[in-house]
Amino acid sequence: MEKILKNMMETIVEQRMQDMLPSLDCCKCEQCQMDMRAIVLNKMPAKYVVSTKGELISRVDSLYRQNATDLTAAIVQAAEIVSQNPNPHHEPDSQK
Repeated sequence: MEKILKNMMETIVEQRMQDMLPSLDCCKCEQCQMDMRAIVLNKMPAKYVVSTKGELISRVDSLYRQNATDLTAAIVQAAEIVSQNPNPHHEPDSQK
């Protein structure tokens, strides 16, 4: 099987953000979501793994549970930062 190198934190952040996005009081356009992901990923430790594709799902679940509280706090903080500092390339018609 093909081995891949993957920063599992990217997948974990993406999943948690999608779960939390409906309850966040912020713009949900693609640009703002990318800005939030970048902020969160810069705060969270990278979790690189070498794995076959099938093993990734179980590793994501395990790492997700380990980092749930810190991740939730980081996403809320990122939403606040992005809301207070709009990107000049923001998509104005996509507010909330």
